[in-house]
Order: sequence, then structure tokens, then C-alpha cells
Amino acid sequence: MKRIVEVCSAHPSDDGRVNQRSSKALADSGYEVHLIATDPATEPYVQNGVTIHPLPHIPSSRERIKRRAEVARLARSLQPDFYHVHEPELLADVLKVAKSVPVIFDVHELYVDVLLDRDWLPKPARPFVRALWDRYERTLISKCAGVIVVTEGVAARYRAMRDDVVIVANFPDLTDHLATPQPERDGCHCIFSGTLSENRGLLELVAAMGILKKMGSPATLRIAGKGSEGFLAKLESKIAENDVCDRIQVTGPYARLDGIQMSNAASIGMVPHLPYGNNMVAWPVKMLDYMALGLPLIYSDIAPHQELLMGADVGIAVDPTRTECIAEAIQTMIDHPEKALQWGNNGRTLTHTKLNWDVEKRKLIDLVQRLIGR
Repeated sequence: MKRIVEVCSAHPSDDGRVNQRSSKALADSGYEVHLIATDPATEPYVQNGVTIHPLPHIPSSRERIKRRAEVARLARSLQPDFYHVHEPELLADVLKVAKSVPVIFDVHELYVDVLLDRDWLPKPARPFVRALWDRYERTLISKCAGVIVVTEGVAARYRAMRDDVVIVANFPDLTDHLATPQPERDGCHCIFSGTLSENRGLLELVAAMGILKKMGSPATLRIAGKGSEGFLAKLESKIAENDVCDRIQVTGPYARLDGIQMSNAASIGMVPHLPYGNNMVAWPVKMLDYMALGLPLIYSDIAPHQELLMGADVGIAVDPTRTECIAEAIQTMIDHPEKALQWGNNGRTLTHTKLNWDVEKRKLIDLVQRLIGR
């Protein structure tokens, strides 16, 4: 049986794309799969046919990067037939230890643009670091056996480097969504979950909640996920400035299944990403999670969102820079529950028939079989 090692340092062991989709799909296809990822356990253990090798969680990005060589050595010690790298800072070290063993790089984001938003990098240094990575990544990509990307927009960069780029979209495995019964929803509760950062449009969303409160709207909002200390302080200040502490609940990182339950308790899925950087090539998986649970969407009117939805009528597209437009869209859904229900049903149908992992995993399995056989 061929052995595959999925290599991470920042991703948790229950990450949706890495473990719940990629690792599980390869294990179900007959490969021996090992996953290196952050996990509270102290010893390796097996879950869903995947052997998980736990790494301690390190919140600081700078400190976590320092252990990249250690992670690569752990991967090599497992003597794999194939390395599947999910984080850019690990790629060089894994390539060094891999020697003739094939390595594929799974590009989750357009990292050259993501670097411009990283709070742990001083702002004046970000363009310089971006330029360095742009040049260095091209060298690393030439040494990989294959490259996987998540969207057409991301693929455009890597197709300029090689012609065998494979798009494996980050669409959800709907197993747990389908097993989650839909509760009674109040029609007023909005949800934003995922990475908490300025480019996600959260400050504009908070301002929109302030407008709704002044209108007498019953709208409420939960914001959940991981963000930098600097941005979370800015977010809390914005909430206080708009006098919406009683309308907005901010909670921290969550386990995957808890995230599904949390979204399922909401009535409106919010994806107000701002029109710059990686947002201009990303297909947000949270849009699909919300849709799979039957939530209508309020989403940015940017090209990647429209591209992902393929013209489906699943909610209201807004200019995410205009807070009054966001507020108006939320109130429209509250005032028209039957229309909101139809939008939610349309989204559920689209994810259940087209935008799901069952469609995408075949591309991953085909790539691995082409490189190392069964």
C-alpha cells in the first residue's frame, strides 16, 4: 500500500479541506495516509482511516515558521511515497528532504497577495517580502511533481509556471451538513464565520448593524473565528463606536462541527469580502457552507463570487464598501421571509447537486494515481 504524508504546521487536524476532504478521500481510495497537523493530542492516533501526527499549537505565525525544518524531518521519518504540502512556508524544507519522492503543493490562497494583509509583517516590509516570495516560489514550483489550486483565479498565476496545474475546488463534503436537521429560524440572526480580518469587510458589516439598530430593526449578528490581536481590538472598538454591543456577539475559533451547528442556528449568511487582494481570486468556502444549510446569502458583488454561483439566485449581492447597502439587504431579508426561504432553498440545491466535494475529489485521486499509482 502506497503511503502519503499530508504536511501542515498551521492547519488543525480537523481542517475541512486537509483532513475532512483530502486525507479522507485518499484513505478511502486505498492509500495509507498520514497527516501532520496541530492537535491537542500528544501521541499519533488514527481517525477515519488517517493516522494523525499531532503538533502543538503555536499562535504566533513568526514562531510557527521557525519549526518548518522540524516538521519536514517528521514527514521524512514516515518514509512516504508521496508528499502533499498545504502551507507555503513548508514547501522548501519538504522539497529538501523529499529527494526523488514526488511532492505536490496544494495552493489554498494566492499567497503573493495574502502577504500584503498579514498583520505579523510590518506594513513597510510587506511589498518587499511579497516580491521575494514571488521570485522564490517560482523556483520551488519548478521542483514540484504537481500543483493543486482552489480556483480559476489562483490557477492563472501557476499556469504561467507550468501547464499541469489541477483545480480541486474547496467545495464542502456535505455529509455533516446533510445530517444536521434544520431548526426553526428567527429570520433576523446573521452569521459571519471564518478568518477575522479587515479584508473580510467586518468593519463595514458592524457599521451596517449600527444603521439597522437606529432603524429599529431586530437584526443580530454573530462573528466567529480567529483574528489577530490588533484586528480584534479594532473590531471591538468599531462595535462600541456604533453602539451595537447588544446586537453583535464575537466568539473565537471553533471546531468544524461546532461551526456547522453555529451556522445552522442563523438565518442569513454574510460574505461581505472587500474587493482587493486574495478576495479577487477566492471562492469562499463559507458561502457554500451557508448554502448547504439552506441560508440565504448577502455577498459581495465581486467577480469571483458571481463566478462561483454561476448565476444562481441565492441571495443579494451588495457593494461591500457601502454600509447602507449591506444594511438594506439584511432588512430586505427580514421583511421578506418567503423570498429569503426561496434563496436558501436555491443555494441548498446548487451545493447538493454541483458545488460539493464528491465532484472535486476525483481530480485529486486521479492526480495521485497518475504520479504514484495505486
